[in-house]
Amino acid sequence: MAPGAYRDTATVAPYRTIRYRPILFTANDDGVVSITGGGSTMLDVAVYDERGNLIIHYSGYSPYVSFRPYWVQGMSIKVRNLGGVSNTFSMRTN
Repeated sequence: MAPGAYRDTATVAPYRTIRYRPILFTANDDGVVSITGGGSTMLDVAVYDERGNLIIHYSGYSPYVSFRPYWVQGMSIKVRNLGGVSNTFSMRTN
């Protein structure tokens, strides 16, 4: 895995959010966050810069976002369960 790359598998409760500590992304490459959901509910993935500004978000059963950081910085990621049952998902960043 490249520096800053991150992988995780977690279960998010109904209508709850899992927050990840900042993950380092570089300004020279597109940042990518890929979520593979369990299919039971839709998930929303959101990426925030180091100042707390929302950079991008997308909802779906397996949402995927890409973005270009303005500088090397830690980006916070939130995965929200939009449904009424728990959802186990895998997250991967570059």
